[in-house]
Amino acid sequence: MNITSKKYDNFSTYALKAIEVAAVQINNILESYSTHEKLDESKDKYENIFDLSPEAIVILDKSGKVLNVNRRLFDWLGYTKEETIGKSLLKLPFLTANSKVKVMANFAKRMMGKDIHPYELNFVSKEGKEVIGRISATVVKDDEGKPVQDIVMISEVTEVKKMEREVQGVKDELEMIFNNIPVMVFYKNRRHQVVKVNAARAKFLGMKIEDIEGKYTKDLYPDEAEKYMADDNEVFETGEPKRQILEQLSPPAGKIWVQTDRDEDRIL
Repeated sequence: MNITSKKYDNFSTYALKAIEVAAVQINNILESYSTHEKLDESKDKYENIFDLSPEAIVILDKSGKVLNVNRRLFDWLGYTKEETIGKSLLKLPFLTANSKVKVMANFAKRMMGKDIHPYELNFVSKEGKEVIGRISATVVKDDEGKPVQDIVMISEVTEVKKMEREVQGVKDELEMIFNNIPVMVFYKNRRHQVVKVNAARAKFLGMKIEDIEGKYTKDLYPDEAEKYMADDNEVFETGEPKRQILEQLSPPAGKIWVQTDRDEDRIL
């Protein structure tokens, strides 16, 4: 058979065209299959990252309806995806009444393009335990700049807030002791400026605490300032305290003698 003849040459051209078309279609199918595989792989990776995030994540549509939540939300609050997805913010079972008001107000502001700084919100777990979360959210916009989704990340801060309250309680207790002891106390910096003073010292000077703090030794004791500053500088430079210093002070009622202790970080 002579495939170069006109008859078979025409047949060969048609066959080649058909093969070419078939090859393109097969290639498209293979590329599509490969693309789907890649999409599936990307989807799996995204879901793993989404579910393994240390923060609870809630994805909302522009009306405030839950589109998706990650596993961290379930681990933290005990509510499954089925109990959460599809619900509006006002229907979410883990938000208190006050939290719903706050979260709806901030959601509405974000949808209007306003920036909302991270804020704290009270939650209730499925077991009825009250917990605290810090909310950070990002609005997803379309090509026209219109909001389409709201991605909300929630960091649990219950223990942090508990520690903050405990620390504040200790500070309040120390402040109460500081202002009720009969000993007169100054805290001064290296520039001889009063950064803190207690009630006993303020009463002795016949001044309000807020009128003393921020002032310098020369402002309060113009006559004795040089001596006091020399003692303070010695303590600052050596790091060694000076105890039981007898010195004269000049309060409004007249000059008196007092015993003073000077220590680094504080002057008593």
